[in-house]
Amino acid sequence: VADGAGGIPGGARAAERAVGRARSFTESFAGPFDAPAWSGFLGDLDLSLADDPPCGEAAVLTLSVTPTKVIGARVGDVGAWCVSNGRVTSLVYGSRGGDRAGSRLAVPEVIDEPWAGTLVVATDGWWRATDVSQALAEIETLALEAACERLVARVTGLTGERGDDVTVVLVRRAGSARPSGGTE
Repeated sequence: VADGAGGIPGGARAAERAVGRARSFTESFAGPFDAPAWSGFLGDLDLSLADDPPCGEAAVLTLSVTPTKVIGARVGDVGAWCVSNGRVTSLVYGSRGGDRAGSRLAVPEVIDEPWAGTLVVATDGWWRATDVSQALAEIETLALEAACERLVARVTGLTGERGDDVTVVLVRRAGSARPSGGTE
């Protein structure tokens, strides 16, 4: 997930470039997608975006999801949580808005955690406006597409207006309880 920094020029371009570079990286990388690989990718991305004047900065979270672990890295303030059996476990620590890719200050935070249930990844436009623990019912009981729609609606309201970009990605672990009324 990449979220362009607001308030400075080029944020959208930086996010688009980050997604494209991540796609190319995953298609060409021969080694394991472990935490050091993702951390190295984000370090390189930071400098690459900084060297491209039309680009601004972006918060970026890269993850590899295995049947038992979530492995990756982040710069900036994209959030990630595991939700299982009514419990929320954060996979990242605190808000890190100042060290976005493109700032030349990015220090990737490594993620290498076990997981169960549903993985939630969201931009700050969502997690600053709501609390993951308040969204447990939607996350754990609805089919993924319906849950994403509800989670975004929590912050966009009935008018569809919002003050920040809102992205929510859900991944449900195989073997987790399936919600009623939908398919995965």
